[in-house]
Amino acid sequence: MILDPAVSRRKFAREVEIALSLKHWHQQGIWVMRAEYPVVFVIVVTPSGTPVFPGVLAAVHIDFTDYDVRPPSVRFVDPFTEKMLGHPELRWHFPKSKVVMRHPTTNEPVSVEPVPFVQSFDPARPFICKAGIREYHECSAHSGDAWLLHRRRKTNLLVELLTMFQRYGAGACKGINYQIQPIPISAAIE
Repeated sequence: MILDPAVSRRKFAREVEIALSLKHWHQQGIWVMRAEYPVVFVIVVTPSGTPVFPGVLAAVHIDFTDYDVRPPSVRFVDPFTEKMLGHPELRWHFPKSKVVMRHPTTNEPVSVEPVPFVQSFDPARPFICKAGIREYHECSAHSGDAWLLHRRRKTNLLVELLTMFQRYGAGACKGINYQIQPIPISAAIE
């Protein structure tokens, strides 16, 4: 612990209160399952699936320990067991929108493929490559981009994270393709 837990707990409570006061999350595929200091457990689903069976895109633990001296940590977890997941186990990587740029010599529009928010230098530890996330600021590729440079600009980081999950997760997924293979009872008994 770097910060007095009572201070961190108050800041956590304020983040959660503001985020949960916005009533639209559930309808947009962002299910806040639990918010108990210091962790918010969120499941991201695609609302474009059938009403009875939406597709789970991801589940995360957002850990606000030592917030806001340190940014929150975001860890991908299994939506049922809450066991930490590695990069190979993730099915959705929160792709950013395609970028259209102009070619430097011809000035023609060029479409650039999106880079996903989820990155991983270590397959066991995927992280969201976005300023304001602990793993981003602890990554050697971002050593010159300290959290303290962003801290004051972030008004409600939990709302920002949930919005990102909605925009590049639930809002970006246009559907889920299910494959069902029936197993005969006789095969299941053997």
